[in-house]
Amino acid sequence: KVALQLVPLANQRTDSARNRYLIDPMSFRRAQERLDRDGLEVIGVYHSHPDHAPAPSAFDREHAWPWLSYVIVGVGAGHAGDPKSWVLADDRGTFAEESITIEERKAVWQSPY
Repeated sequence: KVALQLVPLANQRTDSARNRYLIDPMSFRRAQERLDRDGLEVIGVYHSHPDHAPAPSAFDREHAWPWLSYVIVGVGAGHAGDPKSWVLADDRGTFAEESITIEERKAVWQSPY
């Protein structure tokens, strides 16, 4: 998998927004349609874990889709650590870590979603 564009989407969670996230389905769909027009597809989701390791939580596992990569960045004392990528097994029981290489940190486009 190679991520060619990052599409930032707002956390729609109004409660526990610091340690939970919710992607609005319509925003996700609009982002998906935009990528489709560019000949691309959604291959993953990224989020942070404030004051926790960059490993999937039980909440992440309960809400994840097996075919997507989940890139998680641990944030400690206000500083982002190295990202780690995970993919959920088809039986939804466990995550396996994927190798990840960051080649460039540049926003391609800002999402209005």
